[in-house]
Amino acid sequence: MHMLVAGVILTAAAYGDWREHRVANKWIILGWCLGILFRVWEGGIQALCIGFVALAVPLIAGWPLYHMGGIGAGDIKLCSVISVLCGMHFLGKVLVIMSVIAGIVSFVQLWRKAELRQRCVSLLVYLLNRRYIQEKYYQPDLKERGRVIPLAPVTWIAYILVLLGQKGGI
Repeated sequence: MHMLVAGVILTAAAYGDWREHRVANKWIILGWCLGILFRVWEGGIQALCIGFVALAVPLIAGWPLYHMGGIGAGDIKLCSVISVLCGMHFLGKVLVIMSVIAGIVSFVQLWRKAELRQRCVSLLVYLLNRRYIQEKYYQPDLKERGRVIPLAPVTWIAYILVLLGQKGGI
């Protein structure tokens, strides 16, 4: 049941992120509430504590990435939904596959727009001068120029691949 609920929430979040470049908080809150409810139903108070840890760890671990501008807050919250519904071990598998897919999509997007060399040089300069540069590497106005990858659909694909792998489908 957890996997089905997570799949539905991820599908809705991925669709919204694809269309509007944001993950709606209604899906996040629904996922958190159902994840905690499932935990309590299955294991009582002890499972409730584990559920809160599963919810909090991705938020805490993702905060530096968000703060540096490397990932959106909605994507981090969506990862916490996967964690509370499916477990942190499952989330770890999703994150590995998601990172590979996102890297490939980014590379292809930059290659198609002939921006790969320029972006690599900009990133290298930014990383080497990080303590002197006060602004984030990611700038919000890039969304309007089509340079941001909606990660929720990538997360959805990674979720499906991990799920199929566990069920013996891949």
